[in-house]
Amino acid sequence: MKMMSEARLQSLDGDLSLRAEHDVSQTDHVTFGSNGSGGSGGLDARVAKLEASVAHIQSDIAEIKTDLRDMRAEHKSDLVGSRTEQKSDLVGLRTEIKTDIADLRTEIKTDIADLRTEIKTDIADLRTEIKTDIADLRKDQRQDFRLMFGALIAVALGLAGLMATGFGWL
Repeated sequence: MKMMSEARLQSLDGDLSLRAEHDVSQTDHVTFGSNGSGGSGGLDARVAKLEASVAHIQSDIAEIKTDLRDMRAEHKSDLVGSRTEQKSDLVGLRTEIKTDIADLRTEIKTDIADLRTEIKTDIADLRTEIKTDIADLRKDQRQDFRLMFGALIAVALGLAGLMATGFGWL
């Protein structure tokens, strides 16, 4: 792509301003020939100079227009390229997110299944432990009941014997 450099643009600006100042200073007064009779001797030279300047300005403008078209075309292609790149990035990101979500779901399902199994095992162990503890308590209760009942009978017999001796029944 043919681009005008910054130095070239500055030189064009400088040339135009110099030309403008030079042209203004020459056009501020009208030369009517050497005898002041209104001849056109200087006018043809000035018109020729203006035509040359206009031709130069036209070529510079044409070059600037070409550069602008090239810059616009490049900018459009960059935009299209970046949009395409962004779309592909979004598609890639969307696919990656979907994959991550699917992996996360699988992981969560596995963790929940493991947790259920662990809880079921813990509940079964707890039930077994409680049944064992209840069986031990019942066994201890039977022993305590027998001991208590035996002690109660012994106390009752002892009181009966004490009463019998006290009343002289024996």
